[in-house]
Amino acid sequence: MIDRYHFNDEKPRADTSVLEEGFRFLSQNIGEKLAYIQSEQLVKVLAAVYRSIQRRTIGGTSYLQFVSQFTGIGPAM
Repeated sequence: MIDRYHFNDEKPRADTSVLEEGFRFLSQNIGEKLAYIQSEQLVKVLAAVYRSIQRRTIGGTSYLQFVSQFTGIGPAM
């Protein structure tokens, strides 16, 4: 997503269909709900979330718990 909004890279580089679907989902929601936010600000937020996930997770799917804690979306672990 950072490549999309920082480098205007329209085509995701996803290894799996799950990642492609995630890219599509985020792109759609950002376009619908955050269209008023400038790309530079969006990149900063995406980078901060990415760094936080990297620092606070221990591998596997623990990042889902981290994201769920702040969004209220996702599995309750």
